[in-house]
Amino acid sequence: MAQRSHLQIYPGATWTTDNGQHTQAHGGRIIKVGERYYWHGEDKTEGTDFRNINCYSSNDLVDWHYEGAALTRQEPGGLGPERAV
Repeated sequence: MAQRSHLQIYPGATWTTDNGQHTQAHGGRIIKVGERYYWHGEDKTEGTDFRNINCYSSNDLVDWHYEGAALTRQEPGGLGPERAV
C-alpha cells in the first residue's frame, strides 16, 4: 500500500477499496486487532435484501482492502446447528 502524505476521512462520502470497488459495510463496526483495523458490515449492493456480511482491513482507517464475505446468504431453512439468525 502506498504511503499518503495527507490522510483524510470524509464522512458520508463513498469510500472505495484498493481495487476501486465501493465498500459495502452498512451498519458496520470497526475493531482493532494488533496494528490492523477490521471493518465488518452488511452488503447492500442490490438494495435492502441481505447479501453478505463483508470484511475489510486497513492499517490507517483510510485505505481499505476487501478481505471477503464473513457471512453469506444461505438457502431458506429452519433453525438448527450452523445457522445464523
